[in-house]
Amino acid sequence: MTKKLEKIIRTCRDCPYTKECHNNGYSFRCTHPNYDDRGYGGYHQWITQSILNGCPLEDASDLGVKVGIAVVLIRENGKILVGKRKNTSAGEGYWGLPGGRMDRGETPSETAIRETFEETCIIVHDLEYFDYTNDIFKEEDEHWITMYFISRNFTGEARIMEPNKCSEWRWVDTDDLPEPIFCAWKEKLSCLKK
Repeated sequence: MTKKLEKIIRTCRDCPYTKECHNNGYSFRCTHPNYDDRGYGGYHQWITQSILNGCPLEDASDLGVKVGIAVVLIRENGKILVGKRKNTSAGEGYWGLPGGRMDRGETPSETAIRETFEETCIIVHDLEYFDYTNDIFKEEDEHWITMYFISRNFTGEARIMEPNKCSEWRWVDTDDLPEPIFCAWKEKLSCLKK
């Protein structure tokens, strides 16, 4: 057993909201009262749901997993905001959503509001948790869990606040997305259109 796996198992077992469920005691289910139990999907889902619902789990990056936040800003006309990424470890030159890495001590919603403002100068007032992706980028040797939020209540106009990270912001129809699209969120937009 690797040291990383030992740490994952130890972390899960130490959480008061954890319940062992199968696989000889190496798979776990969160019993936090706010946990949305839609099925077991591996420890990555357990970590994501635990962070979302405030379980006392240590920082996921300690397990070699980075936690990212992405925000789908939706105007009244249905258009969403996308930005062209630059100088990034993954997705260079691709179109992505506002967002970024969650800092230690933050809640996911705090990260969503902070990152959106830092990148676009848009102030988000209300958020709704949507879904998450579990992405492994082999070339970059990175593993990300990205949590997705939707906001229809925000103020301000999109501006390029971090020109070293984004070259353009654009409001687009979900049926007419620019190419190439960053792989981590393409399928999530397909779900929004249903």
